[in-house]
Amino acid sequence: MDIRGNRQLLLKWTGQLVLFMLVVNVLHRLILQPLTNFIFFMALQTTGYQVLFNTDMLSFFSTPQAILAALLIIGIASYAAYLEFSVIVILSQYLKSGKLLSLKDAIKKALTTFSSLRGISLVGYFFYVFIFLPVSGMGLSSALFSRFQIPNFITGELTKHSWGGLANFLIYGLITLLFFLFIYTIPMMVLEQWRFFKAFKRSIYYVWKNKQSVFKLFALYGVVWLVADWLPREVFLRMLHSTAVNFEAIYQTYRLSMPTLGFSVILLFYYIGKFVLMPILLSMVVMFYSPENNQVIDLEKEQAVDNKLAAAQKSIGVFGKKLTSKKGVVLLLAVLIIVPMIGSFYRMIEGAEDLHEPIVIGHRGSVAGVENSLAAIQGAIDAGAEYAEIDILLSADGIPMVIHDDSLKRLADIDQSVHELTAEELGKIALKQNGMVGEIATLEEVAQLTKGKINLAVELKRHGHEKENLVDEVADVLKEHGLLEESIFLSLEYRLVDEMNTKYPKTISGYCIFGGMGVLDPGVIRTMNIDFVFIEEWMATREYLMEFRRAWLPVYVWTVNQKESMRQLLDLGVLGLVTDYPEWGTEAVNEFQKETNRVYLEEEDWQRN
Repeated sequence: MDIRGNRQLLLKWTGQLVLFMLVVNVLHRLILQPLTNFIFFMALQTTGYQVLFNTDMLSFFSTPQAILAALLIIGIASYAAYLEFSVIVILSQYLKSGKLLSLKDAIKKALTTFSSLRGISLVGYFFYVFIFLPVSGMGLSSALFSRFQIPNFITGELTKHSWGGLANFLIYGLITLLFFLFIYTIPMMVLEQWRFFKAFKRSIYYVWKNKQSVFKLFALYGVVWLVADWLPREVFLRMLHSTAVNFEAIYQTYRLSMPTLGFSVILLFYYIGKFVLMPILLSMVVMFYSPENNQVIDLEKEQAVDNKLAAAQKSIGVFGKKLTSKKGVVLLLAVLIIVPMIGSFYRMIEGAEDLHEPIVIGHRGSVAGVENSLAAIQGAIDAGAEYAEIDILLSADGIPMVIHDDSLKRLADIDQSVHELTAEELGKIALKQNGMVGEIATLEEVAQLTKGKINLAVELKRHGHEKENLVDEVADVLKEHGLLEESIFLSLEYRLVDEMNTKYPKTISGYCIFGGMGVLDPGVIRTMNIDFVFIEEWMATREYLMEFRRAWLPVYVWTVNQKESMRQLLDLGVLGLVTDYPEWGTEAVNEFQKETNRVYLEEEDWQRN
């Protein structure tokens, strides 16, 4: 039967997919997410943590409670996502033969295929669905966890090399290639009832064997993904400087005006697409696949599932019947739609005190010279930045040196380390980066250059071979030049931040966070001995920012190297842009100040709180 000519059948099938995805999102929001969060927070509390940052996450996940919680969450999330995918695969396979299967029957048949997740296959499937597919960003992701990006501190470090841009391109190119090579994995698990690793390997074989028809699928898949997913996000990024497609970005730029209507249509198209994009894309894959096993579902297994469902329905009783009635479904769908709308509106009007005017911090100085060199710092001065961020490591003779890596391999192509050489020896080494040449400066030399021109944001770094106290050595140099209290200090190690603030209470020191887990409670954050936080750009959500701001902590974001992102982050409430291009940051802050009417607290007022 030619399904392309049967419009009525296609419309009914599409309606089934929309209804199914609505129900899936409701169940994820109301049941699965609260359940997995509960398991995680129970493990968190039993280990004495309330919130996790940086290396604390590694310590937490080495505990028995965390391991048990992780296994439970992996199991729950994997089975939920598998059911979601398998129902779509089965509906699509029956449509392919010209039949319309009811959602109830599709779910029953999907439950008979769970044997594909036995043993180690479950773990492999979890990483494929919840790590690889979201990182690929190609739309074939579960509603439970749909998008994830490689942190900027990884991709950003690559761009420090002359070949960094090419490396990033190759990494994402490889991810995309692997995505299409593994694209038949899920249909094979469902239709052939193969375990994950077998389906994984057979998908590659199938793609290679059926190159001609598969390339047609790839082309069609790419067009649908570009129009429904990539294009709306690109419009919001380029025209609204927003990294997220939401009404908040429209409202902040146009308020209630005519352009708001046009962008709202794009927003509506995007959110409708979010519900149907994954099932449509997965269905396309199924349409281009010919299973080896003609009998999709074992009839004996289906009868066993029928018996179990009947027993479950009997135990649920009256409440279950009400919940699955039409009114119950409508109520659940209303919750799914209304709650996010209320949350979005609340985020637009909620706020916290604007502690100080936004500042620009030149990351490792700037790109005007080799990172952390005097030329790079001069670039931050010329750009009008408020601070030049520098990294400090101690030399073999205990002198604070301005350099990021302990290993000299990346910048000098030398198989030696900072901790092995004296300050004099380090000063003779030529550093090369992006066609530029520089030298390793001492903190003393940097202090002489910057005094009266720009403030310093000093990142304290340990290589583990210190013979002197890092905090004291840095403080002594800056104190000698009268810069100790004018500078700010930060570190990825909370212990160093706490030590600086304890020994030198008049200084301002903050915590540099590259990852966090748990509930951000302002009351808990206030117990930390910190004055501000540096966070990664991907962590800069409105909710995350406001919780820190309610704890009276300014939030500075690193490393922001896109002009489009700078204004969006300022609108969200970021008070500091850490960037390799401080001239762009200065321009963005100046425009932001002209176009907004913010009232800022005096420094002594917010610091006292």
